[in-house]
Amino acid sequence: MTEKTFSANTLLIVSAIVLVAIIIAGTFLIINWKDVSNTKTISSTGQSIIEETANKAIIYLAYENRDSSAEAAQEKNKLYSDKILEELKIAGLTEKEIETASYTVAPEYDWTEKGQVFKDYLAVHNFKISTEKIEDIGKYIDAAIRGGANRIDNIEYALTEDKEQELKAKVLKQASEFAREKADAIASGSGTKVKKLISIQDTSYDYRTWNYLLTAKAESGGAMPSVDVPTRIETGKVTVQANVMAVFEIA
Repeated sequence: MTEKTFSANTLLIVSAIVLVAIIIAGTFLIINWKDVSNTKTISSTGQSIIEETANKAIIYLAYENRDSSAEAAQEKNKLYSDKILEELKIAGLTEKEIETASYTVAPEYDWTEKGQVFKDYLAVHNFKISTEKIEDIGKYIDAAIRGGANRIDNIEYALTEDKEQELKAKVLKQASEFAREKADAIASGSGTKVKKLISIQDTSYDYRTWNYLLTAKAESGGAMPSVDVPTRIETGKVTVQANVMAVFEIA
């Protein structure tokens, strides 16, 4: 047998093998497609909403002041910010519970007929207090005002990370159970029966905090007006919600 004949025979054999493989693969594809197309399914959704009393509070407050120079504005702001921190710690907060949300020093301008005219520099130190001692919120705000805080923005009621994860698992479980119950009801009403779950997915998860707006503010650099903050503010409800979509095989 010549080398040329051998190559031709080899090519013929390889081609035959490839052809058989394609036919087999195509047959499996057709069989699988038929299996899928013959599967009867129903889809259903489930929703669960849980309201829970917050176990964490976040207080937003600030000290702001103006001066003709950036250095003077910064110096005065630092002085009062240090006093605020000192009073908050005396009131019982730890360093981990107090953080700087933002700090800015920026020029301000007035607009006149002649255009933009420099006014002064505004220095703002925003504080964020996160605590699980919700019953002491009023005390902490009073302490901040004693230290010189001249802007109290709001209180955000929330959940600790552990509590949020616990409730997230709970609402997802309930939403999944509701989706199955709905599928069973649909199948029963249509004269069929749910055989098994084909797929399920979380379509949305929502966690909403509750805000208590104070928006109390003094003149820049001035004394804080009295703020009516009871020792224990009525704690709001935090909402945790989940939605799922499921597909079931029926017979």
